[in-house]
Amino acid sequence: MNNTPTIKTERLTLRAFRQDDLQGFVDHLVSDAAVMATLPEVRVDDYNEQRSVAQEYIDDARRPWQEGGIGAWAVCLNTPAGDESAIGFCGFFASKLQSPDPELGYALGRPWWGQGLVSEATAAAVRWAFANSDIDGTYAVTFEENHASQAVLRKLGFEPGRGVDLYNSVADGRGLMRYFYLRRDTFSQTDG
Repeated sequence: MNNTPTIKTERLTLRAFRQDDLQGFVDHLVSDAAVMATLPEVRVDDYNEQRSVAQEYIDDARRPWQEGGIGAWAVCLNTPAGDESAIGFCGFFASKLQSPDPELGYALGRPWWGQGLVSEATAAAVRWAFANSDIDGTYAVTFEENHASQAVLRKLGFEPGRGVDLYNSVADGRGLMRYFYLRRDTFSQTDG
């Protein structure tokens, strides 16, 4: 059963993941070292392992919707031809912290970086979640060096907190991850 709503923004469509998104997810995200450096997964070079990692992301994005919660969307460019090929993902994942609040996660393929598309997608996802669910807030984490992602979070009104050791970041030599939190009332004030 698919309970994933479709969200349209000026330039994007956020829609349910389909199984035919797997190859694009591998091509645009999992096989690109620069993209994977922003995500809490170890980069893999083996094609079958890349497909496995991509499938895990898609399954993790879909599962909460299937269970009646909120999950993540495939992010697609709005095109005149109506092509809905996924260029990334954005949405909510089960908390890895002692918190009832979901984690906001997102990534786009490198050709779409630097165009404000992540800000557009994350704002739409957070706006939808606060309007259509009972979550009080959401958190996000970034690696210390991911200043672009941190700027996206600050623009949405996320406030920085103490660093956290998630996804084996310390054991993997990447140090504590930067933690950001957004309360429903803060987003309402900043979302204009």
